[in-house]
Amino acid sequence: MHQYPPHIMECFHAFTAAQRDASLLLDRGGLILAANEAALRMLGLSRDSLSGGNISTQTVEREEKLTAYLQSCSRTNSPVPGVITWRTSSGGQLKTPCHGFRLHISPGTPHTFIVIQVSSPEKSTDKFLALNRTLDELTASRLELLNKSQRLEKEINDRGRAEEELRLAHNRLAAILDSIEAFVYVADMQTHEVLFINKYCRDLLGDIRGKICWQSIQEGQNGPCPFCTNKYLVDDEGKILPPHIWEFQNSRTNHWYHIIDRAIRWVDNRTVRLEIATDITAKKEAEEKISKAKREWELTFDAIDEVVTIHDREMTIIRANLAAGRLFGLAPQALIGRKCYEVFRKTFEPCADCPELRAKADLLPHSNEIYHPDIKRTFSVSSSPILDELGNANMFVHIAKDITEQSLLQEQLRQAQKMEAVGTLAGGIAHDFNNVLSPIIGFTELSLTKIGPNHPISSDLAHVLQAAKRARDLVRQILSFSRQSSGERKPLQIHLIIKEALKLLRSSLPTSIEIRRNITADSGVVLADPTQIHQILMNLCTNAYHAMQATAAGVLAINLSRLTLDQSDSKTSVLGLAPGPYVKLVVSDTGCGMDRMIQDKIFEPYFTTKQKGEGTGLGLAVVHGIVKSYGGHISVYSEPGKGTAFHIYLPALAGEPSLVRSTLHEEIPRGNGERILVVDDEQAIVSMQQKLLEGLGYQVKPFTDCEEAMKEIWTHPGDIDLIVTDMTMPRISGLDLAREVKSLRPDLPVILCTGFSELINEETARQCGIYRFLMKPVLTRDLAGAIRTALDSRPAPG
Repeated sequence: MHQYPPHIMECFHAFTAAQRDASLLLDRGGLILAANEAALRMLGLSRDSLSGGNISTQTVEREEKLTAYLQSCSRTNSPVPGVITWRTSSGGQLKTPCHGFRLHISPGTPHTFIVIQVSSPEKSTDKFLALNRTLDELTASRLELLNKSQRLEKEINDRGRAEEELRLAHNRLAAILDSIEAFVYVADMQTHEVLFINKYCRDLLGDIRGKICWQSIQEGQNGPCPFCTNKYLVDDEGKILPPHIWEFQNSRTNHWYHIIDRAIRWVDNRTVRLEIATDITAKKEAEEKISKAKREWELTFDAIDEVVTIHDREMTIIRANLAAGRLFGLAPQALIGRKCYEVFRKTFEPCADCPELRAKADLLPHSNEIYHPDIKRTFSVSSSPILDELGNANMFVHIAKDITEQSLLQEQLRQAQKMEAVGTLAGGIAHDFNNVLSPIIGFTELSLTKIGPNHPISSDLAHVLQAAKRARDLVRQILSFSRQSSGERKPLQIHLIIKEALKLLRSSLPTSIEIRRNITADSGVVLADPTQIHQILMNLCTNAYHAMQATAAGVLAINLSRLTLDQSDSKTSVLGLAPGPYVKLVVSDTGCGMDRMIQDKIFEPYFTTKQKGEGTGLGLAVVHGIVKSYGGHISVYSEPGKGTAFHIYLPALAGEPSLVRSTLHEEIPRGNGERILVVDDEQAIVSMQQKLLEGLGYQVKPFTDCEEAMKEIWTHPGDIDLIVTDMTMPRISGLDLAREVKSLRPDLPVILCTGFSELINEETARQCGIYRFLMKPVLTRDLAGAIRTALDSRPAPG
């Protein structure tokens, strides 16, 4: 059954209940919807049996006629008269006049309702009009109520949807804020009350909503934080300012945070502070590690003693360490932005031997040695590419290590090797040359003893002997310089050595060099090695000659004098000399002179002002070492263009020079027929020594073959009083001979002579039981003295 608006039923019953005329309410199809009490009585039916049935079942009218009548009623608003014959409950029929009315229903209602009323037309019309007016009023009210209801329902639905959307948006925002790994909270800018916090904040601090922010978020605050950012978020007029971004270390968590604060409007339109604080402790720690690593790198970079610079591809310096600045007396920053070759070489293009050029070409490390002429230093320079992740090199690290000292050491090693080679060569030459000199000196001395001092050729032979002795001393000087021989210090009248050296020097210097001598004969006696004194003078004079080479002329002055320093003399403190007598030697020239920088270095080993290949730089260093070993002092005075003067102070022996005993004219000791065995592979030396010793009263058995000499010793061991033997001989050395002799006759003295030997010296000879060790060529006086002393030191027989 259709559901019809309830107000239609209510209106129908309200207007027909009190009527005496029967009234029925039908729909357009004739369905009985309602009936009043008069209709029920007229038909003799109950309300339930009548309602829901069709009007056609209650009449005897044809269906077509009845349908046409109902359609006529539904098409007009005026009463439609008619006559309907009704069936009563008793089975009879009741024919009555009637009027049909169409009720006024709201236009939106799809149904048509008809009232059939059994009454007179006038009464029916009034009632119908009243009913329709009532229905119109009810319809209007209903429509208004319906509209209001629909509007309210829409508002309710809209509000519900809005609330749902708001709830969903709130949930989404809360989910978003809770998912943020950062402090997010809202606080009242006046009361500092916390209005909102996200999950991150809750997990860390608990639910602090409703609490004061400076009490719940910070530690140890007794009032609003002095660093509160409220003043940065709104101006004096309350206008919202741009966000304030800052970093802060929280006192409660001790963590660092990157903070964004901004003022926003809250739900109640008040201005509040929204703070989003991201924990950047790890970032800060990483930054600190990076900063620390950077500081450590910078400290390491600046602590490197080598010059280190970093260049771009155009060889512009973009980083320099302290050593680079120190090299040029500048701050490292002063080097940045400049081309490396402009700084280091003062050129306008890269150095041809720069390793960075090769490193740029093949992206491999390269190195080279480069000499810096301005500061006179040698550097080992290396350049390495700094590759990025793609293997490209946009920067290069340049390292320059000062190897000047190392180069000097290498040069010293080379010089030492040269000197070793010179020493080896000198030893070989000395051995052969001394063997040549030995018979010259020996036979000359023998000739002088035979002819006497008044013979016409006596002076000639004396010159020969003097020249041979000079040759012997030169050999010793060569050996001393090559470190193959150590000089023997003895009291010397130094003026004699100086004069002798100047004679040799004069022949080696050009005549354009004038030699001026001022040598005091009583200048004093020093304890020194004659060869070393000779070496001092020759080195100083040679340097003076080189200083005057540019002009090919000049004056070389040598002054020798005696002086005594007392405690009050300034030289004792300035020069570091002890009070006492000294011999002062001054060697000066009129050459080019030296500046202070060169003067400070001239005594350094291998320092030289000469061109490469013209000097070793050893001369003055050797002179300085000799003078210092004597307890003396050497100083230099020079000015550029005004020449140079070397002042040497050597300690003199106390007493007058005349008190020093001379052995030049002592008588040569002689023999008493003692039997001497002489062994040397040089026939001339054996012959010379035989004649000399026989002339001195000895019996001599000469041998040039060591093996024959050995047979003689084994055969007649008791017939020999002393043996004089050479060291270096074929098959058997003099040392081997001495050992054999000592095994047979330990008491037999052996004197060992040699021109040069690396295998033995005076100390090792003594350890082998050799009585005396003599260097060739041996003077008659020295050999005779050694023999006589050895024979006299033998224990008395029995």
